[in-house]
Amino acid sequence: MFDEYLRVLYPFHFWLLLYLFIKQEITSAVPQVDIKNINDKDIDTSEFSSISATTWIELKINLVFFFLLVILLKNIWLTNYTEDILLKLIPKDEIIILGVLVEPFFFIDLIVNKENIPFHLKSIETMIAFNSKYKGRWLDEIRLVPNPLIVNTSFMINIMINEDEGFNISFNEQNFFEFERREQFDVIKHIQVYGNLTLKSVKIIHSSKEGDY
Repeated sequence: MFDEYLRVLYPFHFWLLLYLFIKQEITSAVPQVDIKNINDKDIDTSEFSSISATTWIELKINLVFFFLLVILLKNIWLTNYTEDILLKLIPKDEIIILGVLVEPFFFIDLIVNKENIPFHLKSIETMIAFNSKYKGRWLDEIRLVPNPLIVNTSFMINIMINEDEGFNISFNEQNFFEFERREQFDVIKHIQVYGNLTLKSVKIIHSSKEGDY
């Protein structure tokens, strides 16, 4: 799945540049000339000497730290929120997510464990995609086009468990979408919301209980 590696792939060019830089020979950083046939009065050979090994190592170390800092900053989402789901989700239970969309890139996962994710929502600029991960394998995406959410505006996403243990999803109380259960999953234990959004609240409402926790 592309979204699993989204935060790793796009700084790939930084790693490539870093690799090429480190592989350079120490003497390749400055002009190389044949000084055998040049009169000492005509040229100062010290101007064409190689950078010292110590200086070159310091340059490499500084560049490594720079690239690591850039990659670290690029891999930090504005929001990375996880909450345990203490009671089993049953039909008519509902999850309400409120926030502000800073950029159109964010994800919502309902998680059994690392290998099993019954509900995976991926928002990108042009669409919202739904999927499930079963026994470590991602299934086929189902796409909602265009993306109904607008950058720099507040949003509300409702996820309700239906009678078939699938998911009814609405965006801002409209744009209703049904995502059917793909496989027989165990009890959902966690919800995770991460990406470039400002999260205001996550409410888990159990139909068999009064209120929410």
